[in-house]
Amino acid sequence: MGLYIARSLSFDGVEYEALRHPLTEDDIAIWDAWADAYQLIHQNLRAALEAVGVTEDGKAKSGLAASAVMSAFEGCKQRFFGHLLSGLKSPSLVASIRQDLAAGRCSVVQIVSTNEAVMERRLAEIPAEEWNNLAVDLTPKDQVLDYLMGAFR
Repeated sequence: MGLYIARSLSFDGVEYEALRHPLTEDDIAIWDAWADAYQLIHQNLRAALEAVGVTEDGKAKSGLAASAVMSAFEGCKQRFFGHLLSGLKSPSLVASIRQDLAAGRCSVVQIVSTNEAVMERRLAEIPAEEWNNLAVDLTPKDQVLDYLMGAFR
């Protein structure tokens, strides 16, 4: 379910090396498309703040409210691109794990963010009787939509 099994493991006797993922042209195109999308959101953020009454004539009615919206935007953006990078690296990670297993070695993968909080919110939206056949979107795209749907309430 995306939950931590162990928060940390001992590295005694363990050898490791950083796995590098060379970005493909497709990876770069995906990154650029999302960077463009975030730039579009950022360019229209002031108009959105005006539309929901956080600002008036370009000036914040409440510095706290405007600051909270901007902080939420920046946090969402950082989480989004972190998860996007993790996804882009997946092909190299899977290939490396397969190589290790074929060579009789074990692979230990450290996952920094499990999306557990997002998963719990999604599960709370689905009646328990429907949990037998779940299709839950936990993608970075979903994070952008969550931000846009919730930031201006």
